[in-house]
Amino acid sequence: MNHDSPDLSANRAVAAAAPLLFGVHFLGELVSLLGPLAGLWWALRHGRFILFVAWAVVSVVYVYPLTQLMLIGLLIRCCPKPHSGVQRTTADAVTYFILAGLSRGVTTMNCAFWLSCLPYPAHWFYRLAGGRIHPSVFIAFPNVLPDPWNVEIGRGCILGQGAIVAGHIHVQGRTFVAKTRLGTDVLVGANAIISGGVQVGDGARVNPNSFLPPGTRVPPGEVWGGTPARRCETPSPTESNEKEIE
Repeated sequence: MNHDSPDLSANRAVAAAAPLLFGVHFLGELVSLLGPLAGLWWALRHGRFILFVAWAVVSVVYVYPLTQLMLIGLLIRCCPKPHSGVQRTTADAVTYFILAGLSRGVTTMNCAFWLSCLPYPAHWFYRLAGGRIHPSVFIAFPNVLPDPWNVEIGRGCILGQGAIVAGHIHVQGRTFVAKTRLGTDVLVGANAIISGGVQVGDGARVNPNSFLPPGTRVPPGEVWGGTPARRCETPSPTESNEKEIE
């Protein structure tokens, strides 16, 4: 593997990371199955048919998916993290795509359901994965946070259906990675996209279907919208009430 290649496309990085990602996923699946299989083997060995059936149901619904979720979160935490900025070398890009594959793979597995249950166990997963997500954050959809290790979200934030709060962006075959920070009581509308390196102040609002480019700074209390997002001129509550009376 060439660790010094200055021009590395996203497709080449994905191809290089695929075998490693497959191995990590396989290990996670295998370890997640150990508990359920051990319980089933014990029940069969002791002739406890009712216990066998009960444990099988509990394993399918709870034990296996929750073990899978927490184990992948732990794997994400233990993996080396890419440096901030453009991922220029093969090693940087492969590191990023392994992490991205793990975190996005969770949203397609049996455990994805539990990412929409608030505040736990989703909060446990994000904390294990290295994210700083307050337990009061409302996340409407499992794949809202593709890079949980690179995101900080404060108390009382709401992330709408289909929104994406990322710690990266892909531009012209390159991957740019930077930490994204949301303050307290931030509202991110449905289908809005927040790129890596964005900072949103306390009480700010991002309108639905908006796009915040990398490095955007949204001051506290402001409303932003559009593609790319810009500050929206919104009347104060007093002005709105006066217009309604008129």
